[in-house]
Amino acid sequence: MELQREPVVILGAGGHAKVIIDIIRAQDLYDIIGCLDQAKNSGHCVAGVKIIGEDCMLEEIAKSGVNKAFVAIGDNRRRAELAHRVRRLGFVLINVISPHAYISAAAMLDDGVAVMPGAIVNAGSRILSNVIINTKASIDHDCVLESNCHIGPGCTLAGNVQVGEGTFLGTGTSVIPRVRIGCWSITGAGAVIVANIPDNALAVGVPGRVVKNSRSRRMS
Repeated sequence: MELQREPVVILGAGGHAKVIIDIIRAQDLYDIIGCLDQAKNSGHCVAGVKIIGEDCMLEEIAKSGVNKAFVAIGDNRRRAELAHRVRRLGFVLINVISPHAYISAAAMLDDGVAVMPGAIVNAGSRILSNVIINTKASIDHDCVLESNCHIGPGCTLAGNVQVGEGTFLGTGTSVIPRVRIGCWSITGAGAVIVANIPDNALAVGVPGRVVKNSRSRRMS
């Protein structure tokens, strides 16, 4: 007997949302009822899914009986804000995991997590809420990715790495074992991180070095 797919609403309608929609279709577990975005885009479509309104519609959607959501927004702060809001309204944040990703049975994932095609999460790793593990990123054993961080495409994290809340690792960042990268920090594309990075820092280069405070920066 065919299993009935549950309805889910997507928050966001940009490039990241396109990939999320593709993966949800491949999972074949949910029916996407629509995307929520800015009012000026209402009625348009993203990846064949209609933009049905703004996030102010969330309460109305919850009352209609839909209780599953996913925040498909790349900006870490905005994603954190919206995830908090949808939880308060009683929504359950689903995980969106590509069938072409590898997740160890001994890894632990919280809610609202996105794992893109070709990504690897190895044994003993803990992925907290609202994390993005982008295309072909590799998370080795016993890593901890704190809430709302984003591991960019092609990043490589060796064992026992900890990435702080809200941090963005740019494309192709490599991190050696037992390094901690602080909260709300950023690494530049191709950085090689060989020592701990503090909170609110921007680190670039090979080896990675801190070049400025990133407190005011936002990543999309």
